[in-house]
Amino acid sequence: VIFFGYIVGLLYFQDYQIDLKILILSFLILCISASSNYLINEYFDRESDKHHPVKKWRYFAKKKSSIILVLVNYLFLVSVSILLSLIVNKSFFYLNIFFLICGILYNIKPFRVKDIFILDVLLESINNPIRFLMGWFIISPELLPPISIVFFLWFVGCFLMTMKRYSEFKFILQKKINPVLYRSSFKKYSLKNLFNISLFFCLI
Repeated sequence: VIFFGYIVGLLYFQDYQIDLKILILSFLILCISASSNYLINEYFDRESDKHHPVKKWRYFAKKKSSIILVLVNYLFLVSVSILLSLIVNKSFFYLNIFFLICGILYNIKPFRVKDIFILDVLLESINNPIRFLMGWFIISPELLPPISIVFFLWFVGCFLMTMKRYSEFKFILQKKINPVLYRSSFKKYSLKNLFNISLFFCLI
């Protein structure tokens, strides 16, 4: 998605001189930021993952790990990502911080939006336009792209994320496991409303 944002930026600013070093660095920064988000995601989901037929084999679900060690690793990844993002430009830097904050809001209590009906999908899917804008900001740190593209990517993400919820819900039911044990937001979800919500996002 970051490459897509970069390519769209090139179409709008055709006199821009392509800098592959900055593009690769930006991609690396996003990978590090995403890794930090996945780290806390895996750790704070460790108990609920034990109720998933496949995720129960993940590292944190199987083995005890020190919260201090996890935090040290997380802070290291975040620090590297933030420092490197200063090399790109200020807009990229601020957007990267916003991306990291979204990871905290999604995974960690007292926020843990992951457990809230509808909001879980909306927040997780905002990663799509964030990644796009990261690619765009490499070329155009001061001007924003058409808002229609940003919303399009957001709702594409919402559609895909809701369908992921739908497939997870169905898969867990087939294994004769209570879906709520795996994901708290499943208290208000059902196969029917997940399908209808995904159709709604698709139409938007």
